[in-house]
Amino acid sequence: MPGLGRLPFSKREVIARLREGEKQITRSAVASSASIGKAVVEHSIIGPGTIVKDGAVIKNSVLLDGAFVHRGINIGGKVLPPMAEIDSEAQDSIAGEGPACYPSFDKPLAMSSG
Repeated sequence: MPGLGRLPFSKREVIARLREGEKQITRSAVASSASIGKAVVEHSIIGPGTIVKDGAVIKNSVLLDGAFVHRGINIGGKVLPPMAEIDSEAQDSIAGEGPACYPSFDKPLAMSSG
């Protein structure tokens, strides 16, 4: 498209900024009330009140209202229900295939797929 000019950052500059600890949000919809730390969010929808801590990687996912993703967690291709909390224990239970995650009745804050 004419008039767009050069993109603001090259791929090398983006990688350097990530190493410096800046967040990267690419082609995603993020609610204004969401709090995103120094994390990577790609092709995802982040709902209102959602908190994503530093070092988390969210790709091709939907995090509904009030979800909480702990530091260093990787989520790909998942739909998290409202008020879901994903820590290292819960991440193990959502590692299975399938796009949706549901609350676990045995452990309410943990999520399970399928």
